[in-house]
Amino acid sequence: YDIALQADGKIVVLGYAGIELAEGTVVLARYNTNGTLDRTFSGDGIARVPTSTAIADAYSVAIASNGKILIAGSVTGATTEEDMAVLRFTSTGRLDRTFGGGDGVATLALGSETDKASGLAVAPDGKIVAAGWRGSSSGTLDDIAVVRLSASGVPAGTFGFEGIVPTDVGGALDKAHAVAVQGDGKIVVAGRSVQPDTAIDATVVRYNPDGSLDGTFGDDGIAAVAVATAASDDWLWSVAVQWNGKIVGAGISQGDPEVTGDDIAVIRLDAQTSVRRTASLTPSTLLRRQLPSGASGRITVAPASRTVCAVVGGKLKALKAGTCRASITVTPRRSVSMPRPRTIRVAVSFAVVN
Repeated sequence: YDIALQADGKIVVLGYAGIELAEGTVVLARYNTNGTLDRTFSGDGIARVPTSTAIADAYSVAIASNGKILIAGSVTGATTEEDMAVLRFTSTGRLDRTFGGGDGVATLALGSETDKASGLAVAPDGKIVAAGWRGSSSGTLDDIAVVRLSASGVPAGTFGFEGIVPTDVGGALDKAHAVAVQGDGKIVVAGRSVQPDTAIDATVVRYNPDGSLDGTFGDDGIAAVAVATAASDDWLWSVAVQWNGKIVGAGISQGDPEVTGDDIAVIRLDAQTSVRRTASLTPSTLLRRQLPSGASGRITVAPASRTVCAVVGGKLKALKAGTCRASITVTPRRSVSMPRPRTIRVAVSFAVVN
């Protein structure tokens, strides 16, 4: 499910056991730099998460500055279906019982339904940030949820309410799958949200260090992006912050009428929510890509001496081999309960190859 690199170059992998261990057992494996199992880790290179933790799922792994290993997921709750959870292991592969409630597990019950942590990051100050979702009784009204813990696994009272911040983005099935912490302490969460037109959009939310939405980013802290078409279902599984502060998200896009199956999707955002998208196309037939709803603007052709693309009926059509670039303006779709939409600039680049 996830992988992390230690400072000494050793590799930590999070996943599930198969035949030799109990079915569904969550395990951590650590490898030396040459790819062999590190036998100094839990005796044989593999640490099994004890069933006593009631762990249900595990999705993400991170390494703290002291070498301890954190995993995020969910545990079966005493009175709830599943609770968001963060577990910590020592550098030798043992459950660290100085963390959380004294059993190595920090458990957060956000509601009475299924809550999960899918993304995990360690801030420069050692605090732990997990992102996922808060479940609903219907299973269709989930909210993005972010929690911040102290280095010892205690909810940070200065973040949101008792260390928890839920965010309703599109009104239904909002989920976070990844999280990153910027150098200034701001928190970037990536995932998906269902928009009023029922399309699922790739979604990035940025929070201030106190858990409030960062109003300098996107539309009041939220950027929802339709990657392929307005009707495509898009979501992000991973996020990273570049050295220059730009945010890169990666995931999948479904629903493009010109292809079958899922497409890999990569978006890049800056502080003004500019998006740069690239795709390779073949001009064996007249190629089209649906531009976002309301697209307008000037087409810049390269090379300048050849016309290789045009916008016809809101679609970019490649006429010859070459590169087409369009600067367009779109108004992001937002829930009716959100403030007025703001116009954002989107740069789209299509590389057409023989």
